[in-house]
Amino acid sequence: MNDTLVSSQADTNLLSSSVIDRKRNQTFIHQKQKIFKVNYSFIVLYVLIASLGVVQLGMVLSANNQVSAVFDEQFGLIDQSDKNFYHTMIGSAAVLGAVIGSLCGGKLITVLGRRRSMIIFNIIGAGFIGITMIENFYTLCIGRLLFGFCGGIFQVALPRMIEETVPHNLYGSFGVVSVMSLNFGQMMGIVMGLGLPDADDEESMKNTSFWRIIYGMPWVLQAIVLVSYLIFLKHDTIKYLIDNKKDEEALSMIRQIYHESENHRYILEYLKMTSSSAKGNKVSFKESLFGKYYWRATWFCFIFSILNQLTGCNSIIWYSGAILKRMQNSSSGSTLTPKSGSMLIAVINFLGTIAAIYPIKKFGRKTLVLAGHVIMGTFMILVGLFSFLEYNDLMIAMILCFLFTFQTTDGPVLLIYGPEVTVDQGFGFCVFGIKGTGLLMSLTTEYLMDSGLHPYGTFWLYGGITWAGFFYFLILMKETKNLTDRQKKALYRKDYDPNNIIISP
Repeated sequence: MNDTLVSSQADTNLLSSSVIDRKRNQTFIHQKQKIFKVNYSFIVLYVLIASLGVVQLGMVLSANNQVSAVFDEQFGLIDQSDKNFYHTMIGSAAVLGAVIGSLCGGKLITVLGRRRSMIIFNIIGAGFIGITMIENFYTLCIGRLLFGFCGGIFQVALPRMIEETVPHNLYGSFGVVSVMSLNFGQMMGIVMGLGLPDADDEESMKNTSFWRIIYGMPWVLQAIVLVSYLIFLKHDTIKYLIDNKKDEEALSMIRQIYHESENHRYILEYLKMTSSSAKGNKVSFKESLFGKYYWRATWFCFIFSILNQLTGCNSIIWYSGAILKRMQNSSSGSTLTPKSGSMLIAVINFLGTIAAIYPIKKFGRKTLVLAGHVIMGTFMILVGLFSFLEYNDLMIAMILCFLFTFQTTDGPVLLIYGPEVTVDQGFGFCVFGIKGTGLLMSLTTEYLMDSGLHPYGTFWLYGGITWAGFFYFLILMKETKNLTDRQKKALYRKDYDPNNIIISP
Protein backbone atom coordinates (compact mmCIF):
# COMPACT_ATOMS: atom_id res chain seq x y z
CA MET A 1 0.00 0.00 0.00
CA ASN A 2 1.22 3.52 -0.77
CA ASP A 3 3.23 4.91 2.16
CA THR A 4 1.19 8.14 2.06
CA LEU A 5 -1.82 6.14 3.15
CA VAL A 6 -0.22 4.31 6.06
CA SER A 7 0.39 5.88 9.44
CA SER A 8 3.79 5.06 10.86
CA GLN A 9 4.45 4.30 14.51
CA ALA A 10 6.19 7.67 14.81
CA ASP A 11 3.15 9.43 13.41
CA THR A 12 0.90 7.57 15.81
CA ASN A 13 2.99 8.61 18.79
CA LEU A 14 3.07 12.18 17.54
CA LEU A 15 -0.67 12.35 17.07
CA SER A 16 -1.26 11.26 20.63
CA SER A 17 0.68 14.24 21.95
CA SER A 18 -0.87 17.09 23.88
CA VAL A 19 -2.64 20.13 22.43
CA ILE A 20 0.31 22.32 23.43
CA ASP A 21 2.74 20.05 21.58
CA ARG A 22 0.55 20.18 18.48
CA LYS A 23 0.85 23.95 18.38
CA ARG A 24 4.63 23.75 18.16
CA ASN A 25 5.24 20.46 16.38
CA GLN A 26 6.83 20.81 12.93
CA THR A 27 6.94 17.13 11.87
CA PHE A 28 4.16 17.25 9.26
CA ILE A 29 5.37 20.55 7.82
CA HIS A 30 8.49 18.79 6.53
CA GLN A 31 6.53 15.87 5.01
CA LYS A 32 4.51 15.59 1.84
CA GLN A 33 0.83 15.95 2.67
CA LYS A 34 -0.91 12.65 3.17
CA ILE A 35 -3.59 11.53 0.72
CA PHE A 36 -6.45 9.37 1.93
CA LYS A 37 -9.11 7.49 -0.01
CA VAL A 38 -12.42 9.34 -0.09
CA ASN A 39 -16.12 8.77 -0.58
CA TYR A 40 -16.65 10.81 -3.76
CA SER A 41 -20.41 10.38 -3.87
CA PHE A 42 -20.87 11.95 -0.44
CA ILE A 43 -18.45 14.80 -1.17
CA VAL A 44 -20.30 15.64 -4.38
CA LEU A 45 -23.67 15.55 -2.57
CA TYR A 46 -22.37 17.70 0.29
CA VAL A 47 -20.85 20.35 -1.98
CA LEU A 48 -23.88 20.34 -4.30
CA ILE A 49 -26.34 21.03 -1.48
CA ALA A 50 -24.05 23.66 0.07
CA SER A 51 -23.81 25.43 -3.30
CA LEU A 52 -27.57 25.85 -3.79
CA GLY A 53 -27.67 29.00 -1.66
CA VAL A 54 -25.19 30.72 -3.97
CA VAL A 55 -27.11 29.41 -7.00
CA GLN A 56 -30.14 31.26 -5.61
CA LEU A 57 -28.10 34.44 -5.27
CA GLY A 58 -26.92 34.15 -8.87
CA MET A 59 -30.49 33.72 -10.08
CA VAL A 60 -31.70 36.76 -8.16
CA LEU A 61 -28.78 38.95 -9.30
CA SER A 62 -29.32 38.18 -12.98
CA ALA A 63 -33.13 37.82 -13.08
CA ASN A 64 -33.60 41.50 -13.79
CA ASN A 65 -31.49 41.17 -16.93
CA GLN A 66 -34.50 39.84 -18.86
CA VAL A 67 -37.35 40.90 -16.59
CA SER A 68 -36.48 44.62 -16.73
CA ALA A 69 -38.08 44.90 -20.20
CA VAL A 70 -41.31 43.49 -18.75
CA PHE A 71 -41.30 46.03 -15.93
CA ASP A 72 -40.69 48.82 -18.46
CA GLU A 73 -44.08 47.96 -19.98
CA GLN A 74 -45.97 47.06 -16.83
CA PHE A 75 -44.82 50.20 -15.00
CA GLY A 76 -45.45 52.34 -18.08
CA LEU A 77 -41.86 53.58 -18.40
CA ILE A 78 -41.15 55.55 -21.57
CA ASP A 79 -38.29 57.94 -20.86
CA GLN A 80 -34.83 56.28 -20.97
CA SER A 81 -33.75 58.03 -17.78
CA ASP A 82 -36.74 56.51 -15.95
CA LYS A 83 -35.88 53.08 -17.32
CA ASN A 84 -32.24 53.46 -16.20
CA PHE A 85 -33.40 54.45 -12.72
CA TYR A 86 -35.76 51.45 -12.33
CA HIS A 87 -33.22 49.03 -13.80
CA THR A 88 -30.50 50.32 -11.51
CA MET A 89 -32.56 50.44 -8.30
CA ILE A 90 -34.25 47.04 -8.72
CA GLY A 91 -31.06 45.40 -9.96
CA SER A 92 -28.81 46.98 -7.33
CA ALA A 93 -31.11 46.21 -4.39
CA ALA A 94 -30.01 42.58 -4.32
CA VAL A 95 -26.36 43.58 -4.67
CA LEU A 96 -26.67 46.01 -1.74
CA GLY A 97 -28.25 43.27 0.37
CA ALA A 98 -25.36 40.95 -0.51
CA VAL A 99 -22.89 43.67 0.50
CA ILE A 100 -24.46 43.89 3.97
CA GLY A 101 -24.83 40.11 4.26
CA SER A 102 -21.20 39.48 3.35
CA LEU A 103 -20.04 42.01 5.95
CA CYS A 104 -22.03 40.17 8.64
CA GLY A 105 -21.47 36.70 7.21
CA GLY A 106 -18.09 35.96 8.77
CA LYS A 107 -19.41 36.59 12.28
CA LEU A 108 -22.71 34.77 11.71
CA ILE A 109 -21.20 31.56 10.32
CA THR A 110 -18.74 31.54 13.23
CA VAL A 111 -21.42 31.98 15.92
CA LEU A 112 -24.19 29.91 14.34
CA GLY A 113 -22.05 27.38 12.50
CA ARG A 114 -21.91 26.82 8.78
CA ARG A 115 -24.71 24.27 8.49
CA ARG A 116 -27.09 26.05 10.86
CA SER A 117 -26.53 29.34 9.01
CA MET A 118 -27.53 27.69 5.75
CA ILE A 119 -30.73 26.33 7.32
CA ILE A 120 -31.76 29.57 9.05
CA PHE A 121 -31.13 31.88 6.11
CA ASN A 122 -32.79 29.57 3.58
CA ILE A 123 -35.93 29.68 5.72
CA ILE A 124 -35.76 33.47 6.11
CA GLY A 125 -34.86 33.88 2.44
CA ALA A 126 -38.04 32.06 1.38
CA GLY A 127 -40.08 34.78 3.05
CA PHE A 128 -38.10 37.51 1.34
CA ILE A 129 -38.64 35.90 -2.06
CA GLY A 130 -42.35 36.04 -1.27
CA ILE A 131 -42.13 39.83 -0.95
CA THR A 132 -40.80 40.08 -4.52
CA MET A 133 -43.96 38.39 -5.82
CA ILE A 134 -45.83 41.67 -5.20
CA GLU A 135 -45.57 43.82 -8.33
CA ASN A 136 -44.63 47.13 -6.86
CA PHE A 137 -41.39 49.08 -7.24
CA TYR A 138 -40.86 49.30 -3.49
CA THR A 139 -41.69 45.67 -2.65
CA LEU A 140 -39.43 44.47 -5.46
CA CYS A 141 -36.54 46.54 -4.13
CA ILE A 142 -37.16 45.60 -0.48
CA GLY A 143 -37.60 41.88 -1.18
CA ARG A 144 -34.47 41.73 -3.32
CA LEU A 145 -32.51 43.75 -0.75
CA LEU A 146 -33.47 41.39 2.08
CA PHE A 147 -32.84 38.25 0.06
CA GLY A 148 -29.51 39.69 -1.05
CA PHE A 149 -28.56 39.80 2.64
CA CYS A 150 -29.14 36.04 2.85
CA GLY A 151 -27.23 35.53 -0.40
CA GLY A 152 -24.24 37.43 0.96
CA ILE A 153 -24.11 35.02 3.89
CA PHE A 154 -24.36 32.04 1.52
CA GLN A 155 -21.43 33.38 -0.49
CA VAL A 156 -19.28 33.70 2.62
CA ALA A 157 -20.29 30.27 3.93
CA LEU A 158 -19.86 28.15 0.77
CA PRO A 159 -16.10 28.61 0.13
CA ARG A 160 -15.42 28.07 3.82
CA MET A 161 -17.54 24.89 3.89
CA ILE A 162 -15.64 23.50 0.91
CA GLU A 163 -12.25 24.45 2.34
CA GLU A 164 -13.04 22.90 5.73
CA THR A 165 -14.47 19.63 4.42
CA VAL A 166 -13.00 18.64 1.05
CA PRO A 167 -9.59 16.86 1.32
CA HIS A 168 -6.66 19.08 0.36
CA ASN A 169 -5.76 17.09 -2.78
CA LEU A 170 -9.27 17.69 -4.18
CA TYR A 171 -9.66 21.27 -3.02
CA GLY A 172 -8.59 22.84 -6.32
CA SER A 173 -11.17 20.85 -8.30
CA PHE A 174 -14.01 21.43 -5.84
CA GLY A 175 -12.97 24.99 -5.04
CA VAL A 176 -14.30 26.19 -8.41
CA VAL A 177 -17.81 25.25 -7.23
CA SER A 178 -18.06 28.58 -5.37
CA VAL A 179 -17.93 30.61 -8.56
CA MET A 180 -19.51 27.86 -10.70
CA SER A 181 -22.66 27.89 -8.58
CA LEU A 182 -22.97 31.69 -8.83
CA ASN A 183 -22.51 31.56 -12.60
CA PHE A 184 -24.94 28.66 -12.97
CA GLY A 185 -27.54 30.67 -11.07
CA GLN A 186 -26.87 33.75 -13.21
CA MET A 187 -27.17 31.64 -16.35
CA MET A 188 -30.49 30.16 -15.18
CA GLY A 189 -31.84 33.60 -14.29
CA ILE A 190 -31.13 34.76 -17.84
CA VAL A 191 -32.08 31.57 -19.72
CA MET A 192 -35.47 31.44 -18.00
CA GLY A 193 -36.15 34.66 -19.86
CA LEU A 194 -37.02 32.41 -22.80
CA GLY A 195 -40.43 32.08 -21.18
CA LEU A 196 -41.06 35.82 -21.53
CA PRO A 197 -42.81 37.29 -24.59
CA ASP A 198 -40.81 38.94 -27.36
CA ALA A 199 -39.88 42.53 -26.59
CA ASP A 200 -41.80 43.68 -29.68
CA ASP A 201 -45.08 42.22 -28.39
CA GLU A 202 -45.99 45.07 -26.06
CA GLU A 203 -49.44 43.75 -25.16
CA SER A 204 -48.09 40.36 -24.07
CA MET A 205 -45.31 42.07 -22.14
CA LYS A 206 -47.89 44.12 -20.24
CA ASN A 207 -49.93 41.04 -19.28
CA THR A 208 -47.33 38.36 -18.64
CA SER A 209 -46.86 36.97 -15.13
CA PHE A 210 -43.99 34.67 -16.08
CA TRP A 211 -41.57 37.02 -14.34
CA ARG A 212 -42.94 35.59 -11.07
CA ILE A 213 -41.75 32.12 -12.12
CA ILE A 214 -38.26 33.54 -12.63
CA TYR A 215 -38.29 35.48 -9.37
CA GLY A 216 -39.82 32.55 -7.44
CA MET A 217 -37.50 29.76 -8.64
CA PRO A 218 -35.30 30.02 -5.48
CA TRP A 219 -38.21 28.47 -3.54
CA VAL A 220 -37.53 25.14 -5.26
CA LEU A 221 -33.86 25.21 -4.29
CA GLN A 222 -34.66 26.28 -0.72
CA ALA A 223 -36.92 23.26 -0.30
CA ILE A 224 -34.14 20.93 -1.51
CA VAL A 225 -31.60 22.54 0.84
CA LEU A 226 -33.82 22.30 3.91
CA VAL A 227 -34.84 18.69 3.30
CA SER A 228 -31.20 17.69 2.69
CA TYR A 229 -29.81 19.37 5.81
CA LEU A 230 -32.59 18.17 8.09
CA ILE A 231 -32.57 14.55 6.87
CA PHE A 232 -29.26 13.65 5.22
CA LEU A 233 -26.52 16.15 6.08
CA LYS A 234 -26.63 16.39 9.85
CA HIS A 235 -23.08 17.53 10.63
CA ASP A 236 -21.14 20.75 10.21
CA THR A 237 -17.75 21.00 8.49
CA ILE A 238 -14.92 18.89 9.87
CA LYS A 239 -12.65 21.78 10.84
CA TYR A 240 -15.48 23.79 12.41
CA LEU A 241 -16.34 20.80 14.59
CA ILE A 242 -12.68 20.27 15.52
CA ASP A 243 -12.28 23.95 16.38
CA ASN A 244 -15.33 23.75 18.66
CA LYS A 245 -14.05 20.59 20.40
CA LYS A 246 -16.73 18.31 18.94
CA ASP A 247 -14.36 15.51 18.06
CA GLU A 248 -16.93 12.71 18.01
CA GLU A 249 -19.18 14.62 15.63
CA ALA A 250 -16.13 15.48 13.51
CA LEU A 251 -15.30 11.78 13.47
CA SER A 252 -18.80 11.00 12.23
CA MET A 253 -18.33 13.49 9.39
CA ILE A 254 -14.92 12.00 8.58
CA ARG A 255 -16.52 8.56 8.26
CA GLN A 256 -18.85 9.98 5.62
CA ILE A 257 -16.15 11.91 3.73
CA TYR A 258 -13.39 9.30 3.74
CA HIS A 259 -13.41 5.71 2.50
CA GLU A 260 -14.38 2.99 4.94
CA SER A 261 -10.98 1.31 4.52
CA GLU A 262 -9.19 4.28 6.10
CA ASN A 263 -8.32 4.72 9.77
CA HIS A 264 -10.82 7.49 10.55
CA ARG A 265 -9.52 8.33 13.99
CA TYR A 266 -6.02 8.69 12.60
CA ILE A 267 -7.38 11.09 9.96
CA LEU A 268 -9.06 13.12 12.70
CA GLU A 269 -5.80 13.46 14.61
CA TYR A 270 -3.85 14.20 11.43
CA LEU A 271 -6.26 17.00 10.51
CA LYS A 272 -6.02 18.44 14.02
CA MET A 273 -2.23 18.42 13.75
CA THR A 274 -1.96 20.07 10.31
CA SER A 275 -4.82 22.56 10.50
CA SER A 276 -4.59 26.16 11.65
CA SER A 277 -5.48 27.28 15.15
CA ALA A 278 -9.12 27.23 16.26
CA LYS A 279 -8.56 30.79 17.45
CA GLY A 280 -8.10 31.95 13.86
CA ASN A 281 -11.78 31.61 13.04
CA LYS A 282 -12.87 33.23 16.30
CA VAL A 283 -10.97 36.49 15.99
CA SER A 284 -12.94 39.71 16.02
CA PHE A 285 -13.67 41.73 12.91
CA LYS A 286 -11.32 44.44 14.15
CA GLU A 287 -8.52 41.96 14.76
CA SER A 288 -8.92 40.41 11.30
CA LEU A 289 -8.43 43.88 9.80
CA PHE A 290 -5.71 45.18 12.11
CA GLY A 291 -4.29 42.27 14.15
CA LYS A 292 -0.63 41.57 13.44
CA TYR A 293 -1.25 37.94 12.45
CA TYR A 294 -4.17 38.61 10.11
CA TRP A 295 -4.23 42.11 8.59
CA ARG A 296 -1.91 41.48 5.64
CA ALA A 297 -3.92 38.54 4.33
CA THR A 298 -7.25 40.31 4.90
CA TRP A 299 -6.30 43.54 3.14
CA PHE A 300 -4.53 41.76 0.29
CA CYS A 301 -7.68 39.74 -0.43
CA PHE A 302 -9.92 42.79 -0.02
CA ILE A 303 -7.98 44.65 -2.73
CA PHE A 304 -7.95 41.42 -4.79
CA SER A 305 -11.76 41.40 -4.62
CA ILE A 306 -12.01 45.03 -5.76
CA LEU A 307 -9.69 44.46 -8.72
CA ASN A 308 -11.62 41.29 -9.54
CA GLN A 309 -14.85 43.26 -9.98
CA LEU A 310 -13.23 46.24 -11.72
CA THR A 311 -12.38 43.95 -14.64
CA GLY A 312 -16.01 44.61 -15.64
CA CYS A 313 -17.12 40.97 -15.45
CA ASN A 314 -20.42 41.50 -13.66
CA SER A 315 -21.20 44.73 -15.50
CA ILE A 316 -21.35 42.62 -18.66
CA ILE A 317 -23.37 39.78 -17.11
CA TRP A 318 -25.93 41.94 -15.30
CA TYR A 319 -26.37 44.49 -18.08
CA SER A 320 -25.77 42.38 -21.18
CA GLY A 321 -29.37 42.97 -22.28
CA ALA A 322 -28.94 46.75 -22.11
CA ILE A 323 -25.52 46.60 -23.81
CA LEU A 324 -26.87 44.46 -26.64
CA LYS A 325 -29.92 46.69 -27.04
CA ARG A 326 -27.60 49.64 -27.62
CA MET A 327 -25.77 47.59 -30.24
CA GLN A 328 -29.05 46.63 -31.92
CA ASN A 329 -30.04 50.30 -32.10
CA SER A 330 -26.70 51.40 -33.57
CA SER A 331 -26.27 52.06 -37.28
CA SER A 332 -24.53 48.73 -37.92
CA GLY A 333 -26.95 46.62 -35.85
CA SER A 334 -26.18 43.09 -34.69
CA THR A 335 -26.95 39.54 -35.74
CA LEU A 336 -27.99 38.75 -32.14
CA THR A 337 -31.06 40.06 -30.35
CA PRO A 338 -30.63 41.31 -26.76
CA LYS A 339 -32.36 38.17 -25.47
CA SER A 340 -30.36 35.63 -27.51
CA GLY A 341 -27.10 37.54 -26.98
CA SER A 342 -27.60 37.66 -23.21
CA MET A 343 -28.23 33.92 -23.14
CA LEU A 344 -25.12 33.20 -25.19
CA ILE A 345 -23.04 35.36 -22.84
CA ALA A 346 -24.48 33.59 -19.77
CA VAL A 347 -23.85 30.11 -21.19
CA ILE A 348 -20.25 30.86 -22.24
CA ASN A 349 -19.63 32.44 -18.84
CA PHE A 350 -20.81 29.25 -17.12
CA LEU A 351 -18.87 26.95 -19.46
CA GLY A 352 -15.74 28.91 -18.62
CA THR A 353 -16.24 27.98 -14.98
CA ILE A 354 -16.42 24.28 -15.86
CA ALA A 355 -13.28 24.60 -17.98
CA ALA A 356 -11.51 26.16 -14.96
CA ILE A 357 -11.30 22.78 -13.21
CA TYR A 358 -8.22 21.78 -15.23
CA PRO A 359 -6.09 24.95 -14.92
CA ILE A 360 -6.97 25.35 -11.23
CA LYS A 361 -5.70 21.83 -10.59
CA LYS A 362 -2.67 22.15 -12.89
CA PHE A 363 -1.30 25.64 -12.22
CA GLY A 364 -0.53 27.78 -9.19
CA ARG A 365 -2.95 30.49 -8.04
CA LYS A 366 -0.53 33.33 -8.77
CA THR A 367 0.31 32.04 -12.24
CA LEU A 368 -3.36 31.96 -13.22
CA VAL A 369 -4.09 35.43 -11.86
CA LEU A 370 -1.12 37.03 -13.63
CA ALA A 371 -1.87 35.36 -16.96
CA GLY A 372 -5.56 36.15 -16.57
CA HIS A 373 -5.04 39.88 -16.06
CA VAL A 374 -2.84 40.25 -19.13
CA ILE A 375 -5.25 38.32 -21.37
CA MET A 376 -8.45 39.84 -19.91
CA GLY A 377 -7.09 43.36 -20.19
CA THR A 378 -6.26 42.77 -23.84
CA PHE A 379 -9.69 41.36 -24.65
CA MET A 380 -11.45 44.24 -22.86
CA ILE A 381 -9.44 46.84 -24.80
CA LEU A 382 -10.48 45.04 -28.01
CA VAL A 383 -14.13 45.08 -26.83
CA GLY A 384 -13.84 48.87 -26.58
CA LEU A 385 -12.09 49.16 -29.94
CA PHE A 386 -14.77 47.17 -31.79
CA SER A 387 -17.49 49.07 -29.95
CA PHE A 388 -15.92 52.33 -31.16
CA LEU A 389 -15.72 51.01 -34.73
CA GLU A 390 -19.24 49.52 -34.44
CA TYR A 391 -18.01 46.07 -35.43
CA ASN A 392 -20.67 44.64 -33.17
CA ASP A 393 -20.29 40.95 -33.92
CA LEU A 394 -16.54 41.15 -33.27
CA MET A 395 -17.31 43.06 -30.08
CA ILE A 396 -19.54 40.19 -28.88
CA ALA A 397 -16.80 37.69 -29.76
CA MET A 398 -14.30 39.62 -27.63
CA ILE A 399 -16.80 39.81 -24.75
CA LEU A 400 -17.15 36.03 -24.86
CA CYS A 401 -13.36 35.57 -24.92
CA PHE A 402 -13.00 37.96 -21.98
CA LEU A 403 -15.62 36.16 -19.88
CA PHE A 404 -14.21 32.71 -20.67
CA THR A 405 -10.75 33.90 -19.61
CA PHE A 406 -12.09 35.50 -16.44
CA GLN A 407 -13.86 32.30 -15.41
CA THR A 408 -10.79 30.14 -15.96
CA THR A 409 -8.42 32.44 -14.06
CA ASP A 410 -9.32 35.36 -11.78
CA GLY A 411 -12.94 34.41 -11.08
CA PRO A 412 -12.50 31.04 -9.34
CA VAL A 413 -9.06 31.79 -7.89
CA LEU A 414 -10.36 34.59 -5.65
CA LEU A 415 -12.94 32.35 -3.97
CA ILE A 416 -10.37 29.57 -3.53
CA TYR A 417 -7.49 31.78 -2.39
CA GLY A 418 -9.50 33.93 0.03
CA PRO A 419 -10.56 31.10 2.36
CA GLU A 420 -7.07 29.61 2.16
CA VAL A 421 -5.24 32.61 3.64
CA THR A 422 -7.85 34.49 5.72
CA VAL A 423 -9.92 33.79 8.83
CA ASP A 424 -13.74 33.89 8.85
CA GLN A 425 -14.09 37.61 9.54
CA GLY A 426 -11.35 38.40 7.04
CA PHE A 427 -12.98 36.37 4.30
CA GLY A 428 -16.32 38.02 5.04
CA PHE A 429 -14.58 41.36 4.46
CA CYS A 430 -13.20 39.99 1.20
CA VAL A 431 -16.71 39.04 0.00
CA PHE A 432 -17.84 42.50 1.16
CA GLY A 433 -15.23 43.88 -1.24
CA ILE A 434 -16.65 41.75 -4.07
CA LYS A 435 -20.22 42.79 -3.44
CA GLY A 436 -19.44 46.39 -2.52
CA THR A 437 -17.53 46.93 -5.74
CA GLY A 438 -20.22 44.98 -7.59
CA LEU A 439 -22.78 47.41 -6.17
CA LEU A 440 -20.73 50.34 -7.43
CA MET A 441 -20.58 48.74 -10.87
CA SER A 442 -24.31 48.03 -10.80
CA LEU A 443 -25.12 51.64 -9.93
CA THR A 444 -22.82 53.20 -12.51
CA THR A 445 -22.62 50.91 -15.56
CA GLU A 446 -25.59 52.21 -17.54
CA TYR A 447 -24.86 55.80 -16.58
CA LEU A 448 -21.20 55.49 -17.64
CA MET A 449 -22.24 54.11 -21.01
CA ASP A 450 -24.68 57.00 -21.51
CA SER A 451 -22.07 59.56 -20.43
CA GLY A 452 -19.27 61.17 -22.40
CA LEU A 453 -17.25 57.98 -21.96
CA HIS A 454 -19.69 56.06 -24.17
CA PRO A 455 -19.68 52.24 -24.07
CA TYR A 456 -16.24 52.00 -25.72
CA GLY A 457 -14.64 54.35 -23.17
CA THR A 458 -16.20 52.36 -20.33
CA PHE A 459 -14.68 49.15 -21.71
CA TRP A 460 -11.27 50.82 -22.10
CA LEU A 461 -11.47 51.97 -18.47
CA TYR A 462 -12.09 48.40 -17.31
CA GLY A 463 -9.28 47.10 -19.53
CA GLY A 464 -6.79 49.63 -18.18
CA ILE A 465 -7.63 48.75 -14.57
CA THR A 466 -7.26 45.05 -15.38
CA TRP A 467 -3.77 45.60 -16.81
CA ALA A 468 -2.80 47.71 -13.79
CA GLY A 469 -3.92 44.88 -11.50
CA PHE A 470 -1.23 42.66 -13.03
CA PHE A 471 1.51 44.62 -11.23
CA TYR A 472 -0.29 44.46 -7.89
CA PHE A 473 -0.39 40.66 -8.02
CA LEU A 474 3.11 40.35 -9.46
CA ILE A 475 4.58 42.20 -6.49
CA LEU A 476 2.38 41.15 -3.56
CA MET A 477 0.62 37.82 -4.20
CA LYS A 478 2.03 34.69 -2.53
CA GLU A 479 1.51 31.14 -3.82
CA THR A 480 -0.58 28.69 -1.77
CA LYS A 481 -0.61 25.62 -4.00
CA ASN A 482 0.47 22.42 -2.17
CA LEU A 483 0.76 24.14 1.22
CA THR A 484 -0.92 22.85 4.38
CA ASP A 485 -3.77 24.78 6.00
CA ARG A 486 -1.42 25.94 8.74
CA GLN A 487 1.12 27.22 6.21
CA LYS A 488 -1.54 29.04 4.17
CA LYS A 489 -2.97 30.86 7.17
CA ALA A 490 0.52 32.02 8.18
CA LEU A 491 1.63 32.97 4.66
CA TYR A 492 1.10 36.74 5.00
CA ARG A 493 2.53 37.05 8.49
CA LYS A 494 5.60 39.26 8.68
CA ASP A 495 7.54 36.52 10.49
CA TYR A 496 6.44 33.74 8.09
CA ASP A 497 8.92 30.87 7.85
CA PRO A 498 7.63 27.81 5.96
CA ASN A 499 9.96 25.56 7.93
CA ASN A 500 9.04 26.85 11.38
CA ILE A 501 5.35 27.56 11.78
CA ILE A 502 3.95 27.84 15.28
CA ILE A 503 0.24 28.50 15.63
CA SER A 504 -0.40 32.02 16.80
CA PRO A 505 -1.46 32.39 20.43
